[in-house]
Amino acid sequence: MPLRAFFAGRELLAPLMSDEEWLNLKAQRPKVRLCCCDSTGYLRTSKLGTKHFVHGKDRIFDTPRPKGARILGSISRTYLYFAAIKE
Repeated sequence: MPLRAFFAGRELLAPLMSDEEWLNLKAQRPKVRLCCCDSTGYLRTSKLGTKHFVHGKDRIFDTPRPKGARILGSISRTYLYFAAIKE
C-alpha cells in the first residue's frame, strides 16, 4: 500500500499530512499518481486511522502484496520517526 503520491504537481506523503488537509483533499475525490508504479490511485484511511493511497482498478499486480494493520502501522511510525529527525 503506497504512502507517497503526486497530485497537482505536488508530492504527497500520506502519514505526514494533517488530518484537516487529508480530509479536504479526500473530499475532492482526486485521482492521484502513485510513485511506486506510476498508476492512478485514490486516498483511503484504514480502520485504525492510517492514511494511505490505494491503487486504482487500472493497476494489475503480478505478485500478491502484503496487507494488514500491523504493516500499515509499522510503515506509518517509520515515516513519522524519520520526519521528526529531519526537522
